[in-house]
Amino acid sequence: MSLSAVERVVGQSAFRQQGNVRHQRQIVKTVVDFLKANRAAPATAAILKTSLGVDLTPELSDDLSKNPRVQRLHDNSFVYRPVHAGLANKNDLLAVIEANERGIFLDELLDAYLGADKDLEDLIDNDVVIRVANLERKADVLYPRDPRHEVEVDEEIQKLWSEISMPPSESALEERMLSLGLITVEQLREHKAHKQQTKVVTAKTAQAKQQRKRKRTKITNKHLIEQLPWLAPPT
Repeated sequence: MSLSAVERVVGQSAFRQQGNVRHQRQIVKTVVDFLKANRAAPATAAILKTSLGVDLTPELSDDLSKNPRVQRLHDNSFVYRPVHAGLANKNDLLAVIEANERGIFLDELLDAYLGADKDLEDLIDNDVVIRVANLERKADVLYPRDPRHEVEVDEEIQKLWSEISMPPSESALEERMLSLGLITVEQLREHKAHKQQTKVVTAKTAQAKQQRKRKRTKITNKHLIEQLPWLAPPT
């Protein structure tokens, strides 16, 4: 068999393996979604087969056991595991929010139990808790309402606040603050240097994780690596 033919065979095999991995992930997602929507009773192999047409193979059972949103019971049945387990009603939700004075992400509570989304909206609409948008994470954060931190604000102050327009970008905000003397040139330079350093560290961390992931990749047909150098994992 020629080298090009071997490359085609190996390439086709790798493609099939990738396809199998994607298919397995999709099956796991389907089962997790089913468990999330059906919490009345644990899902057995028979239930998964009847409801989803999915066979509970040893591989699938192992993948489900490793999923953080799934709990495997002693009889090899499965139930959904929310981020915050043990919550059952609005009072439970409020207790968790009040225990997190620095805020808790709304997404962490939405799957606490079926209907939690409506109870959370009710708490927000009735001003029991405060919802604040976290622009960095692009997610809402919930805070407990504390009367000690509430003050009366004059209507004129409220009007001035609503009329304030924010600069369209971070760089425009920095320039505006600089022009008003709220920050110095040196402070701005240090801030930008810190941001750049943070980006470099984040990029290096992501690259290192990707390299470790590649090193963990299982290589089959090891006898071909000498002929096909591109098969070898990065060093």
